[in-house]
Amino acid sequence: AKHSGVAVAILILLAESAAVEYFEAGDTASLSCGLAEGVTIVLLRWIKVGLTPPNDLVAGYNAGNVPPSSPGPASSGGATINAAGFLILTNVQQADVGTYECKNVFLEGVTDAIPFVQVELQIAIAPAKHT
Repeated sequence: AKHSGVAVAILILLAESAAVEYFEAGDTASLSCGLAEGVTIVLLRWIKVGLTPPNDLVAGYNAGNVPPSSPGPASSGGATINAAGFLILTNVQQADVGTYECKNVFLEGVTDAIPFVQVELQIAIAPAKHT
């Protein structure tokens, strides 16, 4: 893989652990909502923290719609949610930097919404390599 010197750091903030994954600008990033495998999502929203609702919606998932995932006003154009609840951002750029929140999550067979999960996405520019 070629390295452009630009990396995207994704920090997943969970209750007891944090993980960082690196992506280069232009890559596809996937942000986890922290759901268990095999659950069936009924409703789910990913928002970008700091924007005013309803303009903070990056993408929404509604199992009753075809397709179930639809981009929101805060989407950079390439935002979708897959059946596992991951927010998939294609061609990540500086404009995508920020904190994302997975919220209003309702699962099949579960009456209450699960707690929200926040994920921080950063683009870090690596030092230039001198040859």
